[in-house]
Order: sequence, then C-alpha cells, then structure tokens
Amino acid sequence: MKKTMLMGFIAGCLVVLAAVGANASMLGMEKTLEGTITGITSDFITISQASEEDGRMEEINIKIDDATMFEEVASLKDLHAGDQVKVLYMEEENSVNMAILVAKLSVQEEVS
Repeated sequence: MKKTMLMGFIAGCLVVLAAVGANASMLGMEKTLEGTITGITSDFITISQASEEDGRMEEINIKIDDATMFEEVASLKDLHAGDQVKVLYMEEENSVNMAILVAKLSVQEEVS
C-alpha cells in the first residue's frame, strides 16, 4: 500500500514538473519587430519590415486582442497606415502572431 502511494506521489510530481517545464519553455519566446503599418483591421495590423536574411521587404500580420497593450497611443483606433511601430509579440502554436505591446514610434525614434 505504501509503495503504491509512493509511486502515485512520484508520478504526480513528474506530471507537475512536466507542466512547469512546458510553461517555462514559453518564457522568453517573445519576439519584436519594428516597421511600418501597411494595413489595419479591427483585430489585425500588417507591418512591413526589411527581412533580416536578405533585406527584402516582408509583411507580417499581428493579431490584436483585448489584452494587447499600447504605448504612445490609447488604442488600435489611434494607429494608421504609414505609422512606424515597434511590436512585442508571441508566435502561437497555430502560427498566429499575438501582440503583447504595440508602441507607436515618434519621429526621433524612427531616425535612431
């Protein structure tokens, strides 16, 4: 009986450790991008930026939801095509880029 309880306890601990490990692997998976807004819908922004690999322009779609935070603007409604932004986002399992923070860059920040 004690051996069965001990084995159950160990198995439970392993399950908890596996779950913690999976969540820990998500930490630090945030990505950033800086570019120009080329399109806006009610829940997505499209940003154009130069590819790190070959310098060619690429467009990246970023999903916006109620948890998305904004800096230098109050909300998505304050952003427009042509605005320069920096975005902190997570690439989710379903290949959706989910915005965490969208910051509108000022003219000074764009130059630097």
